Amino acid sequence: NSLLNAKGIKLKNNKADFIPKELDDWLFETSWQEINTGEKNNFEKTKNWLVFQDKTGVGDTLKMIMESRGKNCITVTMASNFKNIGHNQYEIDPMNEDNFDLLFKDLSKNKINCHGIVHLWSLSNNLANQQQWTDYGIKSQISVMNLVKALVKNGINSLFRLAVITNGVRVLNEDKHPSSFLQAPVWGMGKVITFEYPLFNLSNIDLSSQFNTMEIQSLFDIISSDKLETVAAIRSDKKLSEVLVPYQHQPRQTKIEKSGSSIFNKVKSFFNENTAIGSATEENLLIQSNATYLITGGLGDLGLALTKWLIEKGAKYIVLTGRSNPSPKATEILENLRKISQIKIINGDISQEEDVKKLFSEIEKTMPPLKGIVHAAAVISDGIITQQAVDKFEKVLAPKAIGAMNLHKFIKNLNLKLDFFVMFSSLISQIGLPGMLNYAAANSFLDSFFSILSVSSLRWR
Repeated sequence: NSLLNAKGIKLKNNKADFIPKELDDWLFETSWQEINTGEKNNFEKTKNWLVFQDKTGVGDTLKMIMESRGKNCITVTMASNFKNIGHNQYEIDPMNEDNFDLLFKDLSKNKINCHGIVHLWSLSNNLANQQQWTDYGIKSQISVMNLVKALVKNGINSLFRLAVITNGVRVLNEDKHPSSFLQAPVWGMGKVITFEYPLFNLSNIDLSSQFNTMEIQSLFDIISSDKLETVAAIRSDKKLSEVLVPYQHQPRQTKIEKSGSSIFNKVKSFFNENTAIGSATEENLLIQSNATYLITGGLGDLGLALTKWLIEKGAKYIVLTGRSNPSPKATEILENLRKISQIKIINGDISQEEDVKKLFSEIEKTMPPLKGIVHAAAVISDGIITQQAVDKFEKVLAPKAIGAMNLHKFIKNLNLKLDFFVMFSSLISQIGLPGMLNYAAANSFLDSFFSILSVSSLRWR
């Protein structure tokens, strides 16, 4: 049986004339532009809104604004179990998928059709340390996943808006108080949800770290507008949308040849020359022969490639860490590399603080001074949102997010004078991809973690 029959299709080679001649023309960066929210005609047709109530007061103010426009707001607060605590008031356990199902079944029983949802639980996630994030912050992210699963399970296929709100995640030029990379995973999740369920009309919206009533009014203007802003930020009286613009770091004259060397080699060369590594670039980065370099996730393909690169640059002492022993293929590669440099394998889980403590202790006792760290640890456990579960989500988030926090903690506590600290993220956090909810969340964390450390002027030199 054929899946597709087609007639009249002609295929031919494309000429290379459409390829940009300058390498800069291939590169883009994000920028923030002011927006007008426009008409609210479709919003006026909505009636019932679910508000996942935060602890900062945003939900209370937003509820008042919505009710003044004739909307019926049903509030949901975080608790240990599902409970209808009064008229239009519920409590649910954010980690319990069944609680979300009970919520929508109860709404249906009371003939309440949900038209829009505002998720504010991340706003309570401006947390001071890793343990608080593990105990509470992860709940706000799991709740977004459970919410979407419950919507699908209960046959809610479209919404006027599903707004997921954070504060202090995105670093804009005017930000003086960057705060909450801990909320960032829901931004990566938003990209994937939009791919899998576009009719939910999801918006990720970021308030400033020290928001005020004016920003809450602007928040209402964005979520009630007929125009969908999938990514937005609010700073004081400004409503902003994120857009892609041509890369403007510095003018370059590198040509892309139509034949000969590959475009991918040209791009690789560009980033070798221009990508910041910690507080250094490759042009002034010195790989010292009497120093040690640590690679997390060092036994995977990326880790091994990085090991080769460091050795080519002159590294003589390298530590690779990972949870499992090297594969036969990795063992063969390492045997050859050990003819040139000393490579030490220290097994451990980078997301476990005790393992990280032992790792740094072992390096200090047995190796030359540590001068560079590459965080390349990653786990893939993909599946569409309805196939995701708490354990799969945490399994992917832990090595990248908690691992990065552990490394940073020990860099500071041990007062290490590093030449570089590199963290590997993924484009998935920016563009999303179906089936990659947990991976997008983990990499979105790393993106925000790095940007906030940069604004805080932290240097590892």
